[in-house]
Amino acid sequence: MATSQANAVGLRDGQHDFDFAHGTWSVRLRRLTKPLSGSTEWVEYEGTSQCRPVWDGRANVDEFRVHSPTSGAVIDGLTLRLYNPETAEWSLYWANATNGVMSLPPTVGRVS
Repeated sequence: MATSQANAVGLRDGQHDFDFAHGTWSVRLRRLTKPLSGSTEWVEYEGTSQCRPVWDGRANVDEFRVHSPTSGAVIDGLTLRLYNPETAEWSLYWANATNGVMSLPPTVGRVS
């Protein structure tokens, strides 16, 4: 089903749902050291996120790099977002530089 067909059956064109993220951003992140364990110890990170469109906006790539000034830990990752015009859904994949593997299955969804 093409985008026009998807719209004909009531699905909105969500191709620009992530346009707000395009550009270079300063980011701050807080992460629990031991999630789901009852721990309340947090590590704080700061760094940058660079997002750019590809495939005429039907996809985007987000490079994410943060470091913790206190622990020295680094998170170096990449998000790939792909838009499916037939379903009006986005598939989001995450990879980190530590293992170089894309997360599967992707997170899939759309704005309703």
